[in-house]
Amino acid sequence: KEAAAQAWGVSVDEITTKDGVLTHEGSGNSAGYGEMASAATAIEVPEEVQLKDNGDFSIIGTDKKNVDGKKIVTGKPLYGLDVYKEGMLTAMIVHPPAFGMKFKSMNAESVKSMPGIKDVFHFEAYPEDTEKRWSD
Repeated sequence: KEAAAQAWGVSVDEITTKDGVLTHEGSGNSAGYGEMASAATAIEVPEEVQLKDNGDFSIIGTDKKNVDGKKIVTGKPLYGLDVYKEGMLTAMIVHPPAFGMKFKSMNAESVKSMPGIKDVFHFEAYPEDTEKRWSD
C-alpha cells in the first residue's frame, strides 16, 4: 500500500486492496502487487505493523476444495512434463556429478547408440566471464 500511496501521491489510508490489486478510488489509479513490487523494495521495513482483524480475511479461514485432487488421482496431466504429444521428443540436461566440476569429454556416438536417444551435444551454458549465483 505504501508504495502505491507514494507513487500516486496519496495517503496510505486511501489505498484499498482486493484480489491482488491496489486501488485509489479518488484518482481511479490501480495496480497489481507485482507492478508495485520494485517500488516497495525501496521502503524501509517498519518495526511494527498493524495486522488485519480475523474477520477481514477473504481466503484464510475459508474452505477451498482441492481443485487438482481429481486430476492427481486419475493421472491427468498437471505439469509440462506430464504432457505427451505424438512424435514429441524429450530433452534432458546432464550436469557434472558435483558442484564445481566441469565437463571434460564424452563419446557422443556411444551415447547416440543407446535406445531412444536421437541426438546428444555439449554446449556452454555460461560464457567464461559469467559470474554464477547460488541458483546457477
